[in-house]
Amino acid sequence: MRAHHSGGPKVRIGARTAANIAAGLLALGVVGCGGDDGAAELGDESETAGESGDTQSEGSEDPSGDGDGDGDGDNTSDPDSGETGDPGPQGVFVAVGDGGRRASSNDALTWAEIVGSGVVDTQAEEGEEDILRAVAVGDGVVIAVGGGGSDWNGNAMIMRSVDGETWDEDLVAGLDGLDDRKLDAVGFADGVFIAAGHQSHVLRSDDGGLSWTRVYGEHHSDTTVFGVAGHAGTFVLVGSHKDSYDAPKVAYVQRSTDDGLSFGAPVYSGDDGDFLNSVATNGEVFVAVGPNQCLRSGDGSSWESCGVGGSSYGAVSFTRDRFVVTYLDGVSTSDDGQSWSAHVESPTGVPAEIVFGNGVYAGLRYYDRGTSEVLGEWAYVNHGGFPLRDLAFLPVE
Repeated sequence: MRAHHSGGPKVRIGARTAANIAAGLLALGVVGCGGDDGAAELGDESETAGESGDTQSEGSEDPSGDGDGDGDGDNTSDPDSGETGDPGPQGVFVAVGDGGRRASSNDALTWAEIVGSGVVDTQAEEGEEDILRAVAVGDGVVIAVGGGGSDWNGNAMIMRSVDGETWDEDLVAGLDGLDDRKLDAVGFADGVFIAAGHQSHVLRSDDGGLSWTRVYGEHHSDTTVFGVAGHAGTFVLVGSHKDSYDAPKVAYVQRSTDDGLSFGAPVYSGDDGDFLNSVATNGEVFVAVGPNQCLRSGDGSSWESCGVGGSSYGAVSFTRDRFVVTYLDGVSTSDDGQSWSAHVESPTGVPAEIVFGNGVYAGLRYYDRGTSEVLGEWAYVNHGGFPLRDLAFLPVE
């Protein structure tokens, strides 16, 4: 494993407020996903709410009429509704996006940003080089990944921070075998970061992101990893695969059972459109989601339907001790990935992925920043020209 390579100067966003140095609790599990078809980009197209430049509603009435948004006739705090009963971990939200953007926030609405090129990814075949697509937190370290280029040739980008404000940039730039494919996802478990992306490009770090090694020796054409999750020595990668450029896009799953030191051959399944764009774990089971399906697995190898109702899924997150599956218009939650709450609707829609910290749920819709105290009620602030793709929460001790 190579020595630490900074690849560039450290860059700072801004001073941390008093709220950032409050006593932190344990980190939440956060999934990184993104890429050209990733869940973090549900708001990329012009038809998506929030890209008109108008500020979204600051809230909405309780759609169930019972005062807590869960429709059960009881206005007390209910874990299925997601109502916040305690402030949870204290720290800083960290988000990444186009143009090398990294941003930090205490409330997930107002963001201090740092910008690389500032170029917005238009999903062109030849992408810009400094698009950050995913971010994950583990053991007090923030890792952001991305890159640019085409599906068959490009560059990887990895950035590292311990506070969400000061960053080591381009940690794998120019390193043979590490930077030749763009990255779309990153996850953390048990002291190990796994970053992955186009053509099954998979990298591993066990020293807090300071150095990286390639742990899967093949590149598979028309294959992209959109989600990474792990527990108890097992890592699962999910994404999409096509046998050829114009072939059906199906689900891709790849697994490691040795703490990410090696990965077995990928498994492809499903019909056209059955690809997977995110995966999360509660430490016992994995839940993976794509637009057409929600799957559950105890070992990352054998999968079955997760049992949640509805369709047109956005993504899955594990936050505040529960799985949260999002739809275009609401959420369902589960402690075990098998028994799910009723579909809680949101009149203003919901972000694809959700994290919790500083007493609020937070999520992104590209130009929109959303927060919620109850999962069925979201308020958004629009930041036109300031696109973000993925976010995580860094607890501060």
